[in-house]
Formats: sequence, C-alpha cells, structure tokens
Amino acid sequence: MLLLVILLLQAVMLLSSGSLGALALMISILITLLIFVDTFRYGNGRYIEPLDEMSWLVEGVKKEAKKADIKVPRLYLLDDYIPNAYSFGNTVVLSLGLFEILNREEILAVVAHELGHIKNHDGLVFPVIAYGRVFMIMTTIFLLFIHASPYFIPISMASLIIYEWSRARFVRLREFKADTVAVSLLDNPINLKEALEELEYYDDLMVRVKKHALPGIEPSIKRTEEDEGIQRQYWTPSVFSFPTHPTYNERIAHIMTIVESKMLR
Repeated sequence: MLLLVILLLQAVMLLSSGSLGALALMISILITLLIFVDTFRYGNGRYIEPLDEMSWLVEGVKKEAKKADIKVPRLYLLDDYIPNAYSFGNTVVLSLGLFEILNREEILAVVAHELGHIKNHDGLVFPVIAYGRVFMIMTTIFLLFIHASPYFIPISMASLIIYEWSRARFVRLREFKADTVAVSLLDNPINLKEALEELEYYDDLMVRVKKHALPGIEPSIKRTEEDEGIQRQYWTPSVFSFPTHPTYNERIAHIMTIVESKMLR
C-alpha cells in the first residue's frame, strides 16, 4: 500500500506542473512500458524444454504443485552455466549451471522455493513494484528540471528513497515467505538448506577465482571484497544500495527455525 501511495504522490506532483508536467508524466509511463516490453527479450532463444532424461524433474514439479494446490507450472531450462532459478507468471526457469552443483533433491528444493513465489502471486507483484521503480526514477528526474516549487524537489527525492527502501524490504520478506512455502512442500526440508549451502560455496569459490585470475573477456561477478575477507553483495547496484535479497545465512536460519518448530510439535 505504501508503494502505491508513493507512486500516486509522484504522479500528482508532476500533474501539478501544468501541461509540461502532464507531458513528462506521459513520457515516464511510456518509457516504463517500453522497458517492460523489452525485458521479455531476455532469454529469447536460450530457453529449452526439459531433457528426456529429466523425467524425475517433471514428475517432481507436478508432485510439488499438487501439494501446493496450484496449477502445474511450465518448466524451462536456461542455457547458462551460472546457477540460477527464477519464476514468472506460471513458469519456472532453471539454468543448466544449477544441475552442475546440486543433486536432484536439492534442485527440487529450489523448485519448491519458486513454487512458493507462484503460490504467493509474486509473479504479478514483483513486476509491478520493479517497473514502479523505473517510473519513480523517471518522474524524479523530470521534477528536478520542470517543477517551479522548491519544496517538491526534496519531497520527490525523499519519496524515491522511501520507495527504494520499501521495495527492498518487501522483496526480502517475500523471499522468506517463499521459503516457508517450500518447507511445507518438501518431504525433507533440509534439502533446501543444503541447496543454499552449495550455492553459497559456489559463490565463495567464484569470488576467489575472480580475485586471483587475470583479466579476461568474461564479465566479472559483482562482489565487494575487503582486506579481512569477502563480503557478498546480494543486490544489483543501483542509485540506492538497499539489499533486496536475504543472505544465505539468513535464509538458512529461517528454514531451520521452521523445521525445528515442527519437530517440537
């Protein structure tokens, strides 16, 4: 609700700038829509159907979807060696790199997390707040140049910062919520914990390789490094650095809390 109020406030401030503000508002909406449409090109030509030997995966997804009481999602593989998994709409995408470091049970645990997002309707909510962020940035830029009132500029900047903080906090909470659903779907919830531990180990390993490797053509993994160790960066750097994802340790602690509470019942 807070995010929606901030978006409406930003639009009202632009409209109060007269015809020029109305034009700026229309341009902001148009640019947001163009970026939204362009994102559908991601993965174009790189999505493939599950391989014939992956019947265990297809059956596992069907079992988990039935247990979650949701429609069986479409399942695709992404031709990418970096371990990754995500969902949108009623679709789950797993990168081929995921199969290199996780076993079957751990992959199905990752799928259960994505089904948690689908069950919680995050496939609809996440795009709205993500492109709302684009709208906020565009409208703030326009207000800096066209609004006559000096009071609206700091209000707009504060609104953008609050929106970023609220968005990050909301997404973090939804990650925990998806893990909660995943734990309820898995016969052995520890598989999700072990999958996260494997992914954490992979991240650490890649950071150390990148730290000592010579420059190459391969894009570097975005991580921040300190003299005393390595500090992971869990969000894509932007105007404001608010983490949108919990750390592996935070998610593991959350999962173990749920598991232990069930064992005490």
